[in-house]
Amino acid sequence: MRSTIVAAASSYHTLHCHLLYTLTVSVVDFGISVADHALEIYRSSEGVLDQNLQIQTMATDLTLITADLQSSIAVSEKLGLVRNAQELMKTARDCHKSSRQLLEALSRLKVDGERTKWKAIGRSLYTA
Repeated sequence: MRSTIVAAASSYHTLHCHLLYTLTVSVVDFGISVADHALEIYRSSEGVLDQNLQIQTMATDLTLITADLQSSIAVSEKLGLVRNAQELMKTARDCHKSSRQLLEALSRLKVDGERTKWKAIGRSLYTA
């Protein structure tokens, strides 16, 4: 009976140590990620991560393309050149709306005004 209790306590201790180790590694990994992103934001000329700049460029292009597409669909519908114009228009509108929402979200990740280390760290918490 006593050996069963000792074995159970030992298993519990091993599990507890493993969980503590896993938590520690996760916290350290998150901290490193925040520090890396903060440094990149602080050093960037735009006050934003490079990957966010690339996404912003694509979202801007998508916004312009979908606006043009909506105009083209409207003209084609008037001329009777397109079947399913309503479905195409809905898809173009949804895509346009999503790209604008993405641009708004990306603008919240950008450091506005003077870039300080604390502002960079604050923004990096959202991206880590």
